[in-house]
Amino acid sequence: APRGRTQWVRNAEAAGEVTLTKGSKRLRFRLRSIPDADKPPILKAYLDTFKREVQGYFMIPAGSPPDAFVAIAPSYPAFELLSS
Repeated sequence: APRGRTQWVRNAEAAGEVTLTKGSKRLRFRLRSIPDADKPPILKAYLDTFKREVQGYFMIPAGSPPDAFVAIAPSYPAFELLSS
């Protein structure tokens, strides 16, 4: 969640699941919060992949090493999507 603990994040955490929709297809997933210690490589990959769209939400520039994300990891919720 590049914008942090927004309303949709709080709703998803409370519900424990999300439904993703693409066209008429709807898929429901349970959520597993990713621990802060596991987030740095995930945040790096996300920022490097979607730099143009999300760089403004990160204080760290794309291309930074994973350890640069350790200090900010608690500010960025991340979830594993599990089949319902």
